[in-house]
Amino acid sequence: MKRFLPVFVLFLVLFSGYVFYTQRGNLSTSTPNPAQEEEEIKDVREVGIISSLGNITVPGSGTHLLTKIDKTTILLTGLGANLDEYLQKNVEIEGRLSQSPSGKQLIQVLRVTPIEATSTTTIDPKEAQKWETFKDESFGMTFQQRHGWDIAKTTNTVTFTIPSLSALSCGDQPICPAVPSSIIKIERVSNSDNASLASFTGDEKTSTKNLIGPHKLVGYKRTQADKGIITFVVAREKYVFVLTYTPGNFKTYDPSTNDFFSLIASFDFIPVKK
Repeated sequence: MKRFLPVFVLFLVLFSGYVFYTQRGNLSTSTPNPAQEEEEIKDVREVGIISSLGNITVPGSGTHLLTKIDKTTILLTGLGANLDEYLQKNVEIEGRLSQSPSGKQLIQVLRVTPIEATSTTTIDPKEAQKWETFKDESFGMTFQQRHGWDIAKTTNTVTFTIPSLSALSCGDQPICPAVPSSIIKIERVSNSDNASLASFTGDEKTSTKNLIGPHKLVGYKRTQADKGIITFVVAREKYVFVLTYTPGNFKTYDPSTNDFFSLIASFDFIPVKK
């Protein structure tokens, strides 16, 4: 028994050392990296309709919801604005974008601007087939649009709502709730960092170079075939103009795609009004 004792003691020493270094290695790999935990926050502008989350809110995870034109949502919390004053209203918000504890997008809202839309939904269907020139000197752009599109404008966004022809002719109601409208959104985005033009389409790898409008402006195009969403981007000085078409009923019938391409074919820049 005594001659086995030194061997047994040596085994215990070696085993204890193995356990110590193994635990030490696990501790070192599980130590959080402060750089990784640092939350990325950036200033943003978004447009949509505000709704309340009611009693289901969690501290730090937002009190309201912004539903955008493309039906995606972003959590909101009022940092410098009372969001309850704008419930169910179409607004432009400005704030700081970060992530909630659940990993979703969260905006701390600093400012809310109501959007007043020019309603033309009661227009006769025959009139809705006519073309007219849209010109905005503050944005410095012009193009051809269908007569009867609803227009909503903010500081950096122009949005057109295209009611379907069946919606325009559904009796006493100017818009049938069962027939969703298509949306064209034109957003002016700052590009002070000189980022690549294709990166503003949402996916640089699936974007293709295009010439836009009568003066052959260099731009990029991206098509999301599974959703019918089409995006064009074109640059002017320190800004990028992002033109996005979102169909209202892509799976069954999408009659407004050609109208969007006609808009793109006629899109041009004009001198900005000072």
